[in-house]
Amino acid sequence: MRKVFLWVGLIVLGWSAGASALPVNNPITSGLVAAYEFSGNADDSSGSGNDGVANGATPTVDRFGNANSAYFFDGLQSTIQLSSHVVGLTEFSYSVWVNYHSNSPPPGAPDAWRDIVMTGVVRIGFIEDGNIRADVYADRSGGMTTSPSTRYMQTLDASLTRDSWTHLVINGYSDNSIDAYVNGNVVNSSLFVDGGVTGDAVNSAIGSNAHHVEHEFFGVIDDVYIYDRALSASEVQTLYSAVPEPSTALFLGLGLAGMAAARRRVR
Repeated sequence: MRKVFLWVGLIVLGWSAGASALPVNNPITSGLVAAYEFSGNADDSSGSGNDGVANGATPTVDRFGNANSAYFFDGLQSTIQLSSHVVGLTEFSYSVWVNYHSNSPPPGAPDAWRDIVMTGVVRIGFIEDGNIRADVYADRSGGMTTSPSTRYMQTLDASLTRDSWTHLVINGYSDNSIDAYVNGNVVNSSLFVDGGVTGDAVNSAIGSNAHHVEHEFFGVIDDVYIYDRALSASEVQTLYSAVPEPSTALFLGLGLAGMAAARRRVR
């Protein structure tokens, strides 16, 4: 019997070592080109190496109560700049968890627009009235300051609740249409109809305007995933319902408990 408990303990310990290398919160990896789970840093956990650099953004508690597992943005001078510009995704999906705080400081730009994610493909932001704005760059490159790209803007009737966690997914298609999901439910699915305006996104960032700190987000952002394809409704539901893998510490504790129990039994 002692040997059985020892083997169980060793198996669990081995399982814990393997579990620590698995994605923490993301069960969908097909088409994943960038992943920012913010588990202690702003690194890209997808394997693509497009790590982020936090400037002013600080680690904080995530929606599961885990310390140093999300980033807080102060709405003034905080951003995460990505090391490489995200461009060229004809179809795409951006998934992100946000907790927009009340009593935000005045925005750095004249309009009440707060950037969540901005790349050369799409710009997603929170509007002070609780809705979401999404701009799709037609050339998927974001353009340059001297040669702006056409972008198609749309305001999404999201009715986000402040001071609570919200899951947001934006799917984009080759015809510049989008699908938007809030907490697993579709809220908008239509073509952009404004005819397009010009703008530029020369870098990619989380929590602020991409090419300089402006339109800063105020609150907490976590689990930013970028895909080179549109997610299905069922996949969106899967991401919305996902819970983190049990920690290595938990498995280690179970393994040690099993070994301790074995020792007590043989005494």
